[in-house]
Amino acid sequence: MTTDASEPKPQRTMAEIEADLARTREELTQTLDALKDRLDPRLNAERLTAQAKTKAAQVSEQTKAMAAQVAGQAKGAAQSASERAGKVGAAAQDQAKKSAEFAAAHKAQALAVAGAVVLVVAGLILIAARRRT
Repeated sequence: MTTDASEPKPQRTMAEIEADLARTREELTQTLDALKDRLDPRLNAERLTAQAKTKAAQVSEQTKAMAAQVAGQAKGAAQSASERAGKVGAAAQDQAKKSAEFAAAHKAQALAVAGAVVLVVAGLILIAARRRT
């Protein structure tokens, strides 16, 4: 659409002009209020403080959650190690018992062999003594 400078523009009424001025004033007031809020050092400090508190609370919650998770993992590892230590201890007790039983069984055999050797030696001495007489 091209507008020709020679074409007359429709005339606005005084009420329309005043309404436009009021709307423009309201828009300017809102813009100035927004700029004032953005540039106010006290409000900026309050906003930054609120943001820092929120971030600190988030980090604190994340840290607590991680600590709880790590504590749970450590507890699980400790229980697992305790169970393994218990199994190793039980196995050591079993092995000690078997070793004692083995030693006891072999001790009897060793005593029997020693007794047999003593008897053989005694018999040989008796035989040698009879031959001399």
